[in-house]
Amino acid sequence: MSETRTARFARGLVNVLSGVLAVGAVLGVAAALVLFTPGNNAAAVTEAAPAVTTSTTTATTTSTTTVASESSTTTTTIASDVLGIRVDTPRAYRVGRGQSLDDVASEVGVSVDEILALNGLPDASLVEIGTVLLLPAAADEPATVPAVLVDEPERAALGSVFDRWAEQYNVPSELAKAVAWHESEWNNDAADGGVGIGQLDTALYAFVADSVVGIPLDPTVPAENIHLTVAYLGWLLDATEGDTSAALAAYDQGLVSPRDLVWDEATVEYLSSVLALRPVFDPRSGVEAGS
Repeated sequence: MSETRTARFARGLVNVLSGVLAVGAVLGVAAALVLFTPGNNAAAVTEAAPAVTTSTTTATTTSTTTVASESSTTTTTIASDVLGIRVDTPRAYRVGRGQSLDDVASEVGVSVDEILALNGLPDASLVEIGTVLLLPAAADEPATVPAVLVDEPERAALGSVFDRWAEQYNVPSELAKAVAWHESEWNNDAADGGVGIGQLDTALYAFVADSVVGIPLDPTVPAENIHLTVAYLGWLLDATEGDTSAALAAYDQGLVSPRDLVWDEATVEYLSSVLALRPVFDPRSGVEAGS
């Protein structure tokens, strides 16, 4: 994972800087932000189905907000069924051809409002073909607090740090906590190719400090690492206009535009893992982990 982020981060910067003459690094990063064009969350639904972008599809707007059409025929199933991915509580669902959010809600027996709330989506129009949605857990599958947060109060106390910066950068706090838990279990000593709690590359932390936060921060300090991690996630959500799936994929893959995201099995598994953790840290669930 970490090697992929490093390579893609470098490639993203090279692609941006190659089109800009005699411009400093700051303007180069600004150009990278422009590349996050809304609506380019392309995804190959199956191996046989070519990637579809909004430049080659037409969205049909109806009272049920129909999802963009796709030229190839696909069968929509739970992500764990189509890709062999084990998805625990809650379920992850990949949107298929011609589906509306009403269709998905009816099929799985939950409300549209529940799906929107759990996925941090302001409205159903942001759902496209290939979007991976978090579905509410079944009543007999409650979210549970990770044991380490019960046994280690100091680590659990980091939840308030997430809450502080999540509010400032307009990021759902439970989403930021879930991403960081998937990356490191909030362990700032984690070393899986990245640095600290957010497990981002050193160069990416430097970019966030310079261009998003605006002040120097040390990612080896837990509270400052969380600040950088949440700020970056907020930057990705802004750049993708609230598309949680695209923002998470970009977090995993590095500084790339949505048109360059790779929607493969590893990406869907990453999204499924993070989204499955989200209810654990959602105050609406009543679990109150890390808060």
